[in-house]
Amino acid sequence: MYDRIDRAILDHLQRHGRTPNVDLAEAVRLSPRPACAAPRRWRRTASWPATGPIWTASALASG
Repeated sequence: MYDRIDRAILDHLQRHGRTPNVDLAEAVRLSPRPACAAPRRWRRTASWPATGPIWTASALASG
């Protein structure tokens, strides 16, 4: 399941699209490594496409 931080990351990426790791980390108040781990995990598990539109939280929850 997706926690509060995953949802914050998803929200930021939906609003700002591709963004530098440092900016993403700052936006969700994490260091860069853990902030970028969730999108990598989503791509690795095919919960999120490597390119193209970012899926919604409901799509991620069902994947």
